[in-house]
Amino acid sequence: MAKKENEKVKEASEVLERMSMSYEERWLYDQRMLRKMDEMSLKEHAIKQEKLEIAKKLLEQKVDIDIIVKATELTKEEIVEISKNYEILDDHKK
Repeated sequence: MAKKENEKVKEASEVLERMSMSYEERWLYDQRMLRKMDEMSLKEHAIKQEKLEIAKKLLEQKVDIDIIVKATELTKEEIVEISKNYEILDDHKK
């Protein structure tokens, strides 16, 4: 509970700090935040692409879909879609 309260106090402090910024400081802050969000989005995209590539390689090795789901944290539907796109999966594994 104390941790939750500390987070709320920190959040409120950050809001107050932003409110006390000049227009220029707030604009620069917002630009930094947008850049951070873009970087995070790019990282998430790269991680997703890596998981998809790993799933493709595992499918090529005839690894069971359920194992690939657990290993990559992709959905079964995503893995089946990969198999269709690359014509990898045998009918009995679908």
